[in-house]
Amino acid sequence: MKQALFVISGMAIGLLASVVAVASSRAEWMSKAVAQSASPDGTQVSGNVIMGIGGAATNQNDLCWVLIKDKGKTRQGDYDRYSLSLYKANNQGVFDLTDMREISFDGKLIQLSHPSHSKDLAPKELKKKLDEQHQRDEQQQMPPRNP
Repeated sequence: MKQALFVISGMAIGLLASVVAVASSRAEWMSKAVAQSASPDGTQVSGNVIMGIGGAATNQNDLCWVLIKDKGKTRQGDYDRYSLSLYKANNQGVFDLTDMREISFDGKLIQLSHPSHSKDLAPKELKKKLDEQHQRDEQQQMPPRNP
């Protein structure tokens, strides 16, 4: 149970790091050829590929996340497709593909439907409250009308 918790935590951290890395990069930078060099945090970037390493246990780098950007096709046309793959090393040091997911649309969700989410803090409700506050602020700033 404890090991499963570590694996899930590692996957979540890797996914978050990969999504942040892709979201913070610019399109011009992604299209250039970049020499591979390891950074202190264990990530490598080369062209349309970002790789991150981590572990399910302390001082053990047995997980490798690979984020790839390529072109996907739909009936509406081409789109940038992002896929995230997770590789795990076994006891002999051999990496096997553990899971793979297309994450192109994950960041486009407003909020997952989950019973533990507070309905008062849903994005639509927050936007509604902010719009109402903005209207009140505008009304207060308007000069009073003289008849």
